[in-house]
Amino acid sequence: MMLCLENVRFEILRDPIVRDFSLNLQHGEVKALFGPSGCGKTTVLRLIAGLETPKSGTIRNTFHKTGFLFQENRLPENLTAMQNIAIFMDKPDEGEIIALAAKVGLTAGDLNKYPTELSGGMAKRVAFLRLLLCGCDLALLD
Repeated sequence: MMLCLENVRFEILRDPIVRDFSLNLQHGEVKALFGPSGCGKTTVLRLIAGLETPKSGTIRNTFHKTGFLFQENRLPENLTAMQNIAIFMDKPDEGEIIALAAKVGLTAGDLNKYPTELSGGMAKRVAFLRLLLCGCDLALLD
């Protein structure tokens, strides 16, 4: 499995956001994008995830399932934390969720709360657990 971006360009109203960006990522590798605010890091992740289409260049992603942890938590407010974590799991295992939640400082009681009842940090940890448990083989963290 691999991800390959070659000379990717992305524009909004002819204003270049990403210019001639290239990246190779093999299975098991970890890479980070660094740069000042507004330089296009989120846009590159959105391009990789298929949420945006490049103006030019190529993106080849042979990973089976891509997960994305957005800057905002994007937790449906009508679902509990437990339900939010389990929503993308093929076979949700409540015990596994509770055990992993404890490792990031969330209690079983926290998992019964709705997003509006969680602090910002707790909600971010719920979103992170959802990413960890969704079964993706490529994880994008913004």
